[in-house]
Amino acid sequence: MSNEDNTKFQSEKETILWKLHFASKPEKVFEALTTDENRKNYWAELTEEKDGKIRYQFLNDIESTGEILEKIPNKLFSVTYFDWKVTF
Repeated sequence: MSNEDNTKFQSEKETILWKLHFASKPEKVFEALTTDENRKNYWAELTEEKDGKIRYQFLNDIESTGEILEKIPNKLFSVTYFDWKVTF
């Protein structure tokens, strides 16, 4: 892939765009991203969602709190995560 192709894919400065394909149905992926029980299986040791925010707890007592920016069932989930906007 040439640099020109990369700039078309990564068109926004300071934005990392990853394109992933999952074998699971959108409902399963959405559930994995949006429930405390499922997030602890792969994202953090513990998460707690309350009042539109998610508190993440990691190993070595590292913690972060992010805001849920947008949540459209089975379609879109957007949060702040360590001061980054992350959209699925």
